[in-house]
Amino acid sequence: MSTRTTTVRESGAESSARFEARARAARWRARRPLAVAVGLVVFALRQAMPEREVGKGLGHFFGAMRVDAFREVEEFKSQMDDFIRTLRATRPAPGTSGPLLPGDPERAAQKERDAGGVPVLGAVLEDLRDIARLTGVPLE
Repeated sequence: MSTRTTTVRESGAESSARFEARARAARWRARRPLAVAVGLVVFALRQAMPEREVGKGLGHFFGAMRVDAFREVEEFKSQMDDFIRTLRATRPAPGTSGPLLPGDPERAAQKERDAGGVPVLGAVLEDLRDIARLTGVPLE
């Protein structure tokens, strides 16, 4: 395994900020192997080879870990806050509104539904009204 030595010369706050940004990016790149490992585990747990068709051959992995088993929770939260601020500050690619984080689409939908209600197909609404009449539970 080779090691690399880098000499850092600080010449003010800007250089320090650039160094910190590069160091942060290097730490995130170092974590990519975990994503690959999870992908391999998910693939290995599948019962059959995925079909090569749209909507077929999809697999999902849901995992939960206790952060405090690996590191200090407050440090983790602080780094996640920094990561989120970095993503939010990213210049959007042309034709997009910028990077999405988990929960962003759901928060947008919630805001829309709070303002305008939940869209329901007419046939479904009629079924709900029938059930409400039969059960005596008010719908509206």
